[in-house]
Amino acid sequence: MKLKFIIGVLAFFTVLSCSSSDVSKARVNKILEKLNDHEAKIEVLIDGKDFYPETSVFQGELTVFNSFFRVSLFDQYRSNVVLAFGGEHWYKEKPIEKTVFKDNQINASVMIGRIKDEKKNLGEGYLMTEGHIKVISLNKEKAVISLTGKVGLYQMQNEPTQWNTLKALIVIKKPLFKMQDVKETDLFYQQ
Repeated sequence: MKLKFIIGVLAFFTVLSCSSSDVSKARVNKILEKLNDHEAKIEVLIDGKDFYPETSVFQGELTVFNSFFRVSLFDQYRSNVVLAFGGEHWYKEKPIEKTVFKDNQINASVMIGRIKDEKKNLGEGYLMTEGHIKVISLNKEKAVISLTGKVGLYQMQNEPTQWNTLKALIVIKKPLFKMQDVKETDLFYQQ
């Protein structure tokens, strides 16, 4: 009887200790299973609507310097995401997090774009106007980055009433790195 009680209590606390980060890990692992090396999946919701088609597969690279970090990814439909941030030794504290401000795009910036009309070569692009970048995992096996906040179309950067909500997840399998002046042991970590 006592053994059943102890097992029951342990099971209860195990379930209770599961957090949203565990769900996030499962979601990330599910995405990684579908990707080839050096490929990325980017899930972007703007005002709750998918911005990229489910079939988008991104490729690109991560540029790492002592005072600068940049992710540049493109898909087969000429959509792209570019995020960048700076700061001396930006990689020292983990997880790596940056706040985005409209008036300080040098500190941190995010650009999200896609082609809307292939024949007219007409695109649609958003810049993050305020929000948060969180690098959840960064290593040779995967890079996982979440974005939350507000975005505005290029022409609406100074119109806060026209900004849209953003939630995004970037998952890259075995990312390609261009590194200079930063040791892997100082940079890499896992969720």
